[in-house]
Amino acid sequence: MALQAVVFDFDGLLMDSESAEFAGYSEVFSRHGVTLDLMEWGKCVGTGPGAWKVEDHLEELLGHPVDAHALHTEAKAIRDEILRTIEPLPGGVALVESLSQSELKIAVASSSRSVWIEHFLRHVGLRHHFEVVRTRDMVGAAKPAPDLYLAACEALGVDPHRSIALEDSPNGMKAAKAAGMLCLGIPNAVTAGYDLSPADWVIDSLTQVKPEWLLDWAPREYITDPTLAFEKTTWAMRPAGERRKISLQEHREWTKNALTLEGPEHLSEPWIDAEQIRAAWPVLP
Repeated sequence: MALQAVVFDFDGLLMDSESAEFAGYSEVFSRHGVTLDLMEWGKCVGTGPGAWKVEDHLEELLGHPVDAHALHTEAKAIRDEILRTIEPLPGGVALVESLSQSELKIAVASSSRSVWIEHFLRHVGLRHHFEVVRTRDMVGAAKPAPDLYLAACEALGVDPHRSIALEDSPNGMKAAKAAGMLCLGIPNAVTAGYDLSPADWVIDSLTQVKPEWLLDWAPREYITDPTLAFEKTTWAMRPAGERRKISLQEHREWTKNALTLEGPEHLSEPWIDAEQIRAAWPVLP
C-alpha cells in the first residue's frame, strides 16, 4: 500500500525559527541575571500559547512579578533581527521541490498562525509548492492535538494512515501519531536533546530524505511487518555520525542483506548491540 502524502511542520523543520525564538528569550532572561533552561523551554515548542508561559517561568526564577508585555516585546525584537537573514534549513527546499514533482501530495500543518506561515513560506520561496496549508488559527487547536494533521489530510483528500508527517518537536510528533500517521523526526539545535521517541524514525537532516524512499514506504505494513520493525531498530542503533553517511535507502538494503543470514549473531558491525539485535531480530515465516 503506497504512501499518499507528506505533511510538513514548518518552524524548526523547514526554517529554524525555533532557535531564533529561544535565542531571543534566552537573551532577555540573561539580562535579568537568570538562565532559560532548554528543557523547560521545550514545553512550549511545537504547540500553541497557553501550554507553558515563559513569563511565569521568569517570575518563578526571579521571585517577583514581571512585565509580560515588555518581556515578549524585547525577546521578539531580538528574534526578528535574527530572522531578517534566516535561510531554509539544509535539504528542505530541495525535498519540497522534488516532492512537488512526484505523485505524492504535500501540505504544511503548523501550530503557528497563518500570517506567520504564509509570510515565511513566501520568504523562502516554497509557498507555491504546497496545495494545502493548515495553521492553528484556521483549525482551532494546536499540537499535540491531532486536529492540524487531520485537517491537512482531509483537505488533501488522503488517508492519514497512508501519510507521513515530518516533525522536529515532541509535541508535533505526538500530534502526528494521534492522527494515525507515520512520523519522521528531524530535530534542530533546540529540539535535538528532547525525547523524540514518539517518532517512528529520527534522522539528522532533511538532506537524508529522498522522495523515492518515501514512495517505497508502505505505511500499514510498517505496523505489522517484522522486517520493517527490525529496520527501524537497527537504524536507531547507528551512531549519529554513521547515520549522516548512509541514506535510509542504503540502510534498507543493509537490512535486507542482514536478514538473509541465519541469525543475529552473524552481524558484527561495531555499532551493533548484540542483546538489542537478538531482541529485535524478526521471526520471519
